[in-house]
Amino acid sequence: MEAVYYRTKSGEVPARDFLDKYLGKNTTKNQAALVARINSVIELALEKGGIPGGDFSASIIGHRPLRELRIKGNRCLIRINYYCRGDHLVLLNVYIKKSAYPPRGIEARKVGRMIKEAWSYYEDFMASPNQYEKYEQ
Repeated sequence: MEAVYYRTKSGEVPARDFLDKYLGKNTTKNQAALVARINSVIELALEKGGIPGGDFSASIIGHRPLRELRIKGNRCLIRINYYCRGDHLVLLNVYIKKSAYPPRGIEARKVGRMIKEAWSYYEDFMASPNQYEKYEQ
């Protein structure tokens, strides 16, 4: 199995762009540790056929076959929406969640928007399955 980033028709790569922006090259020690955690969870998902198990992954209710990778940051939670197709683990988009509790108010709307966005990326990718870039750690 191989991890890949979904790429839009216009050439944007939402998951990679988010990770580069927030965890880019000029990282602090804490950010470097978070990047290492993200990479290790993605590697675990690849080893386990797309479902790393435990607290690292969950299905997205009402949006099968989408799932989310769950990574604990220092003061936040990183969520990576993805799904598996053939031998690819397709990383769709990424967002930051403030707490482990069910989101409320503004955060609930943000999470809902991110899931809808991931669903539209999923549908787009299903129509054009060659729209991806290789994931590099």
